[in-house]
Amino acid sequence: MRHHCQPPSKHRFQKKKISSVSANCLKLWICKTQPHQGQHMKKYIAFLTALLVAEGALAQQSPVEFHASGQAVMTRIKAAGEHFSPTLFQFKADAQLTEGFFDGVGLQGVIGVPISDDKENNLTVDIKQQSAAYVTFTSPNSEPDDLKFVLFVGYASTELESHLSTLDLKVKDKYAGTSYGFSLQQRMFANKPVYLTLDCARYYKKSDMKIDGCGLGATYAF
Repeated sequence: MRHHCQPPSKHRFQKKKISSVSANCLKLWICKTQPHQGQHMKKYIAFLTALLVAEGALAQQSPVEFHASGQAVMTRIKAAGEHFSPTLFQFKADAQLTEGFFDGVGLQGVIGVPISDDKENNLTVDIKQQSAAYVTFTSPNSEPDDLKFVLFVGYASTELESHLSTLDLKVKDKYAGTSYGFSLQQRMFANKPVYLTLDCARYYKKSDMKIDGCGLGATYAF
């Protein structure tokens, strides 16, 4: 795959040598892989807004259950043949219908903040921030004490910062697009709406750039 970015000037490479892997990773971060990102974002916002309005109308006739959760997430970022695993903490909130034709359907918002970065071949990668919005689907037949299986699909945006130490060069870029995954939830205490939660998601994928993550945390239902 050809990269269309302009490489750093030759005299900088003469002063400081970097590995070819680090150079390729840096090129990948500098390249704008999402030229139509804004258009996709507008479509998802319109879609989720319509769902939110629809759920609000249905909520007047159907009971709604709310959830709040937090979890530590280990990510897996693949870029230019290299792998990085920075960590972040995610805050999640959602509303789910519990009766009627749309029983088990909900909306979820996610905000992620950094915990730690990861370094490979003089290139350090950190997730500066993350946000996402999902439509969730939970089995309507599950009992409170059952292991719940939840599917979710929506839109995620992840801001990465890469730091090439040999050139003391930092680059920030956002990677946004369709995101999807699943969640497993198990009640921790009898008669208390607190659940142990395991989530796995794909936040972004295009060409040879991929961002995945799995998180473990707790969810409170009210």
